[in-house]
Amino acid sequence: MANPATLDKLQRGLNKRDQFTGATCAECADKAEGKHPDASDGKFMGKDCKPSATKPAEGKKPECDSKNPGHHKFPQITLTNGINNTPSQVCETMQLLAESRCAEVFAIYNATYANTETIKAPPGSDWSVVLTGAKNLDLGQIKDGALKGALGLAGNNGVVADVVDCIDTIKGGRDEAASKLLADEIVKSLSGSNPPGMIIYAHSQGGLNTQAALDLARTEMRAEARSQLAARGISAASAAETAEKVVFDKLKKLDISTFGTVEKGFVDGPSYSRYTNNYDPVPRVIREAQRATAPEQLERDPIGSKPVDQFDAAPSFSPIATHGMNETYIPRLNQTKGMGACC
Repeated sequence: MANPATLDKLQRGLNKRDQFTGATCAECADKAEGKHPDASDGKFMGKDCKPSATKPAEGKKPECDSKNPGHHKFPQITLTNGINNTPSQVCETMQLLAESRCAEVFAIYNATYANTETIKAPPGSDWSVVLTGAKNLDLGQIKDGALKGALGLAGNNGVVADVVDCIDTIKGGRDEAASKLLADEIVKSLSGSNPPGMIIYAHSQGGLNTQAALDLARTEMRAEARSQLAARGISAASAAETAEKVVFDKLKKLDISTFGTVEKGFVDGPSYSRYTNNYDPVPRVIREAQRATAPEQLERDPIGSKPVDQFDAAPSFSPIATHGMNETYIPRLNQTKGMGACC
């Protein structure tokens, strides 16, 4: 049994986790409206990690490949990142995934709105002033695309405005640049009679963007399939029914893994692996926001999906680390799927 000092540290860590999830902040609405444009938003990232409007010829590969380039053909993973991630941080995640999954990793960058104006922690703060937890989140504060007093995070980061993006997406917004680009890639990967499909990894806000991208892609593919069937003289009702089956079968070619994000409300068809750290505050915030704004997204799991992998991981007493892809979710992925020699 753990000694009292260890248990006390763990409890303080859990308290900080809860305090993270919903600060009182009179400035939040103003911060939410102050999102600034980012030229890198919704752009590809590849080997050199420089955001690009077109998909790079090469993604991040395991370091061992540099000794004998092209010797091994790696599976491709497309990563969609979460809140508060700069391109350099996403680049680090891409390399970690390349090594641990023996894969060639591309990313579709979801920009953060970090800036020097974001709320600062009070002097000597130990997070104790930064709220009472998602369980006490006032859902009435989620209104019209702004958070009026919810989720102000101490420190220099873009969590406030980034969470606004999350809420807007939950409420039905599908205009995120990263969502649109990913939807285009999904449609391309599922075109033709024997489509290759995609492997998609989605972390945090990237999970919501992926959810939106799947909706966009499915809608586009359904419309295209119905149009093709109608051109062959098939009735509208029959065309709609057949298109549904055709698109569902194509979506089966998608292999999607999500980390610290939305768990339900995904389209049927793809294979899903969902990972949630029980110490991670973000999935709880997303669930509460869905209950308030889009309860239909909580109705059921995607057809045929495996249960959510819920686990306990506290890599440090920082709520940021419990949500971190690099600190928490990649280690869990390696634990459950193992690692092997890449080259």
